[in-house]
Amino acid sequence: MKNLVSVIINCYNGEEFLSLAIDSVLTQTYENWELIFYDNCSTDKSKEIFLGYKNEKFRYYKSEKLIKLYNARNNAILKSKGDFYSFIDVDDLWFPEKLELQMNTFKDKEVGISCGNFILIDERNIYNKISAPLYDFIPSGFVIDNLLSKYFIHMSSLVIRKTAYYSLNKGFNSNYTIVGDIDLVVRLNLNWKLSSIQKPITYYRYHRNNTGNKESHLISNELKLLYHDLLNNYPVITKKSNFNLFEKKVYWHIVVSELENNFKVKALKNIYKLSTMNKLKLLLSLLIPFYIIKLYIKRRSLFI
Repeated sequence: MKNLVSVIINCYNGEEFLSLAIDSVLTQTYENWELIFYDNCSTDKSKEIFLGYKNEKFRYYKSEKLIKLYNARNNAILKSKGDFYSFIDVDDLWFPEKLELQMNTFKDKEVGISCGNFILIDERNIYNKISAPLYDFIPSGFVIDNLLSKYFIHMSSLVIRKTAYYSLNKGFNSNYTIVGDIDLVVRLNLNWKLSSIQKPITYYRYHRNNTGNKESHLISNELKLLYHDLLNNYPVITKKSNFNLFEKKVYWHIVVSELENNFKVKALKNIYKLSTMNKLKLLLSLLIPFYIIKLYIKRRSLFI
């Protein structure tokens, strides 16, 4: 019998796109799954939408109080019975063969995590023509250097082997609200291989309200926390050739945030930590209205 996959939906007021996400799970060609819906005290109709499906594979849980996202993800995993954990956010979609393609890669017992390519869509399900699919190639294996250079894993494409998850001292770090998946995947990839599906297997909905589109200062603050956590607690990661590049990318976000909020003195103090080209670009922004380069920064900041 095929392994049971726990499909986890963490929800806080996700009624707008929820039924589309659930429907995409129902179309999966891989049939041995359960759907864990963890309701983080939603005040909209998310609960009614989910319970309206009347499916024996569906299980509903509600948090006693509003908690941080990665606490909610850990709690949902505790409710799961599967040998593998997969995730789909309330505003995203899966391709029908998504789970089947990924589960085939776990025949390699050294594979502990899997991801895949994806396509950007907006609120109207319209494709972003410049990024369909987003990546030409996604590396596999032990790829921490690649992850430090450019984090390429979409949360709704992620599948984790249960034994890999519990091999860690802790699961998702609840101190984060945005970058907890980056932290988890990097720690997992220290000892478990990553498998990557080159074709798109998910749609990532990029819109004004989702977690990936938060204010720049929130992203920069969390990236700075992540950088110092890795620096202080994971020396093997800091020895990777691209850790210095990761540091520069973190300070790119910090400087962008400071410029966006008109903290030009702070920005000048941090600009020296950037690469020469980025120094020139951001120094230029001190001389011209910031809105002129906002479009460039927004596109650059979509993924680290």
